[in-house]
Amino acid sequence: MSRTEETLIDGGLQQTAWLTAGCHVSAGAAWALHRPVSAWLIDRFGMPPFTDRLKYFTVHGVAQRAAAIDRMLDARLSEWEANGDTYEVWSLGAGFDSRWYSLGGRPGLRRYLEFDLPDLLTRKRALLDASPYAQEYARVIAMPGEVQETVAAAAPEEGNRLMVVIEGMIDYLDAEEKRRLLADLAAKQGGCEVIVDVQNGHLTRHNNRRAERATGTAVVRFSPAPDHPEHFYTAATGFRLHATEALFPGLFKARFPRLGLLLPLPERVRRSYLLLHLVPAR
Repeated sequence: MSRTEETLIDGGLQQTAWLTAGCHVSAGAAWALHRPVSAWLIDRFGMPPFTDRLKYFTVHGVAQRAAAIDRMLDARLSEWEANGDTYEVWSLGAGFDSRWYSLGGRPGLRRYLEFDLPDLLTRKRALLDASPYAQEYARVIAMPGEVQETVAAAAPEEGNRLMVVIEGMIDYLDAEEKRRLLADLAAKQGGCEVIVDVQNGHLTRHNNRRAERATGTAVVRFSPAPDHPEHFYTAATGFRLHATEALFPGLFKARFPRLGLLLPLPERVRRSYLLLHLVPAR
């Protein structure tokens, strides 16, 4: 590992945050994903040292996920803006992501909050304060701490609608932690909506084995996921399902264009990775 790589992850920052930025850069063009801030970070520090051991579905899956969230988020925020609503966006487990940059010019956005561990957000602030994006990032509000505890104590400003984006994070929580996080969000004054990517149990087991081979460690692991995520995330959580997008079929067809047209995927594979848009049940 080079010295610049050591600097980027100094202080115990998760390598997954660095990996996410790298995937946005290396595979973003294939999914029409534009992340100039990630490109700046990777240009300065390089890719994570284990990237060459990652498979197509991991690298492209991270980029595809971000692009799909951007589309789903844009559709909903555009509806709110058409109604004259103001809103704020909370990014849970924000890492080095930079969705705040693309949202900065939206007329309805009043606040953008990032929730993550203190060391990571401190390092991110120091890096971006010395970047060409310092002015834009100065408007982002850092919410350091254990994400679930910080979210439970936070509140949107009066008059703002609330959109919560949980990207690449929720499957690290166990079942009870997932339920508690969703319950805290559902209880926010005025309600909130959530866009979240979720795996089923089949995929988390597969990804844990793959991650261990790629990184040589079992430290970062997904928790066991429900076999039927759509039911789990709407059963007694205070939310109902507004929209769902199955992400894996698009990845499979992009990787195997001819085979993807001919080979029907088993249900547990086709529905193994979903993007959910949750709205208040009441």
